[in-house]
Amino acid sequence: MNLIRLGCIDENACNYNPTANSSDNSCEYPEQFKNCDGSCINGSDIEEIASRLS
Repeated sequence: MNLIRLGCIDENACNYNPTANSSDNSCEYPEQFKNCDGSCINGSDIEEIASRLS
């Protein structure tokens, strides 16, 4: 018998659950240009750069 394990099954989501086998629509994704921990991708702070240009 297979048990249903609810969770986020999208490997690209921050809260991916590798033991889940059925989606509960709980997936969370990072903000644009940021990693799951909130740091900027490639060490660039896009917001800071944009504010300097305006």
